[in-house]
Amino acid sequence: SLGMAVANPQKLVVLVTGDVSFFYDSNALWNTYLPSNFRIILINNNGGGIFNIIKGPSQSKQNNIFVAPHHAKAKHLCETHAVNYLYANNLVDLESITEVFYSEFDNNRPVVLEVDTTSQTNHLVLTEYFTFLSKSCK
Repeated sequence: SLGMAVANPQKLVVLVTGDVSFFYDSNALWNTYLPSNFRIILINNNGGGIFNIIKGPSQSKQNNIFVAPHHAKAKHLCETHAVNYLYANNLVDLESITEVFYSEFDNNRPVVLEVDTTSQTNHLVLTEYFTFLSKSCK
């Protein structure tokens, strides 16, 4: 997605990613040429909750091998790389900063919106969303 943002400077490119993927690939933020049209929505459920819905890991008695519980937040990482940072842990906050997330920032740097979710119900909401999408595409 970063490459897409660099190749299409006139278009806003938004990456939606989970916490484990984001922190694993955070070295991409070292890039000196991060474009201002790049946005990241970081779903932080404290540990790879996607594995609670993927067949195989979700049915394993060893699910704790796949899910990687942590308490990391992206704020300081964003500060280190001069990336704009927004945070929401409830729907009211999320709705109030959505417009800011998509707006231009004075420093011409990308923006990360960290959405802190509840790990216990996150996989249920995501499964419901995927069901909604599959019905909508028919």
